[in-house]
Amino acid sequence: MKIIYSKHQSKLIELFAVLQYTEGFSKNLDAQQVELLQDLLDEINALSAYIAKRKENIQQLLLRSNVVSLDLAAYFYLLKKGHDPQNIVEYSDLILQLGEDDYLRILLRTFDSKATFINQEQLYQLLETTDAIQEQHKWNWFKAIRNPRQHFEEMLPLLQETAEFYEPFYRKYADERDNFAEQFSLEDSLDKFAFVDKNILTELQIEQIRLIPLSPWLVAFMLMGNEAYRELPFFLCIGTRIEQLFESKQLSDGALIEVLKNLSDISRYAVLKELTLPHAKTKDIAEKLDITSAAVSYHTQKLLSSGFLIASIDAEEVKAKYEINKELLRHIIAKLTTDFKLDD
Repeated sequence: MKIIYSKHQSKLIELFAVLQYTEGFSKNLDAQQVELLQDLLDEINALSAYIAKRKENIQQLLLRSNVVSLDLAAYFYLLKKGHDPQNIVEYSDLILQLGEDDYLRILLRTFDSKATFINQEQLYQLLETTDAIQEQHKWNWFKAIRNPRQHFEEMLPLLQETAEFYEPFYRKYADERDNFAEQFSLEDSLDKFAFVDKNILTELQIEQIRLIPLSPWLVAFMLMGNEAYRELPFFLCIGTRIEQLFESKQLSDGALIEVLKNLSDISRYAVLKELTLPHAKTKDIAEKLDITSAAVSYHTQKLLSSGFLIASIDAEEVKAKYEINKELLRHIIAKLTTDFKLDD
């Protein structure tokens, strides 16, 4: 598998990532992990304060769904059209050159990557029925669909302002990101994480990955891509210090709680069981469980992002097949066995 490191793509994607940390940069880390980030305290506090002051504006304009945020969806849309903006200024200029149908397609892609766009009214209908967007945020989406150009014109200044504020933080850790990229080994990294199946990338049949090394306050390990759009690159976003934070093969208390939260919904647990059966189809699962197809897709994304499910691609049929992540389950069982002395 070929690993490509593109500095300008990394910088743009990191900017989009930073704006998603509206709850702070050390959420879900235990005390030992937070201690490993002590040298970043000044940066973490400054960035957290900046994001906190703009939290409402971020939620109104960046329109995050359970899949992706609007700014990142727009970036993928530009890539799909053959553009490769070098910085936020070029990104903004390209966005402003798009037409209203383009804006509506980006909005649709943000919460439903598989839906076929037809017209604005159908987009309203999809918005009303989707489970990928929380009800309290749907009004912001409705306004964006009603006036898509105006919405994007209001979004871009937020991105430009944040890019300018973020520049000295990003520049300070340039060497750390470059060194990480130079020394990066995909096999070694996957082997260090209890919550990631080391065969997942092979099973997805990905031949090339764009490596996105993130500044150390961004605690992330995420593969971004879409098996339905193979002309787009797959991006592996990974924090430069995540290996130190999660190098133990044992799940921490915090990590265990976060993993188990993903099974706290009875519908999601039912979807998990159904998806691992042979020939599972979203429509059939929705009918069997008496939920919408959008709800099945939503739960599937949650299960994939939490590591409970592993997706592989059928090269001939070009569709995803799912398997339970047995390695993660074994680590959960091992931790519960140790914590509660079940072997005694």
